[in-house]
Amino acid sequence: MIARLLGRYWPFLIIAALVAFGLYQRDRANDAETLAASRAQTITSQENALQGFGEAIASQNQSIEALAERRTEGRTIYLQDYARADQRATAKDDRAAQLLGLQSQFADELAECRAARTLLEQEMSQ
Repeated sequence: MIARLLGRYWPFLIIAALVAFGLYQRDRANDAETLAASRAQTITSQENALQGFGEAIASQNQSIEALAERRTEGRTIYLQDYARADQRATAKDDRAAQLLGLQSQFADELAECRAARTLLEQEMSQ
């Protein structure tokens, strides 16, 4: 019975098999197209992410370079201020040594008071 059905309807069975195989292949082709589109979209998003990372790294490098320049400028200013402070300290030390040297020249309190008044007048006039 099956042989008789196959013998009589074999062209229809072959056509049905070919149609089923064609539909299967069409689904596989649609899946392949969908997969290719998905891969292309993933690649595009990854390239955009990498570009964003590159821009962030470039921005950070610029910030680091700016900080290095400001550090160099700050160090120069610091060293200049330090040199001025050192000169002032040396001048104050010299003035203190000069004032301490004057102390031994006075013999009585009146001379010390007059010397103190003279020194105050000199300091106020400077």
